[in-house]
Amino acid sequence: MFLRWENLVTGFAKSNPLNQPFSGEISEPGLYAILGPNGCGKSTLMRTWIGLMNPLSGTSQIEHCNCKHSRNDTPCLGYVPQFHRVNPHFSITVRDLVRQGLGRTVDGEGLARVEKLLLEWDIMGDAGRPFHELSMGQKTRALVARALVSQPKLIFMDEPLASLDAHCQNVLINALKDLVNRTQICVLIIDHHLEHHSELLDGYFIFQREHYLDVCTIAFSRDRGTPIHTEGSDLEC
Repeated sequence: MFLRWENLVTGFAKSNPLNQPFSGEISEPGLYAILGPNGCGKSTLMRTWIGLMNPLSGTSQIEHCNCKHSRNDTPCLGYVPQFHRVNPHFSITVRDLVRQGLGRTVDGEGLARVEKLLLEWDIMGDAGRPFHELSMGQKTRALVARALVSQPKLIFMDEPLASLDAHCQNVLINALKDLVNRTQICVLIIDHHLEHHSELLDGYFIFQREHYLDVCTIAFSRDRGTPIHTEGSDLEC
């Protein structure tokens, strides 16, 4: 089991929940998508699963995770935030950014993993450059490497394909699928249109609502044979 939740409701105020209570678990490694229109609560759900936000009701649990209680330990999960949550003037070097993913305790083995990931994600040539000078694609690869360096079993990615062209999106999503197959980890990725890569997904969550102000229901599926349609996708293209 990677992740389990029971009767989970997310949001910012009990008077205005973002979703109906829902329960479930992810027990198998794979590449999973969280899909839906802008403002429906995809990032809020992810941040609640991680523990960055408290649920309005219900519970969620990450297997063997102690991040909430011991911030000095190596993180047990990886997180790639949205670009707008990263300071655009962040002057840290790419190598130091990736090293941050090891937490406060860094040993020789961890430093070796930093160098390995810089090579694997094709950013070794930029390792000494300030993060803010990179292109969007380079920044994405650096943030992914930072999330991977602690060797987590569960990785959350909040719209990592945003601001990437079609070619870079294909390269990244295929690299993530290859990573899942090689390491048997679980990757959850938020996006609006991952239905175009449905053959690579092992499952997907779709936020659905009948009207704009309705509280969402969240459906989960592993069906690769049915085309994925996300509400409002025509408006978001």
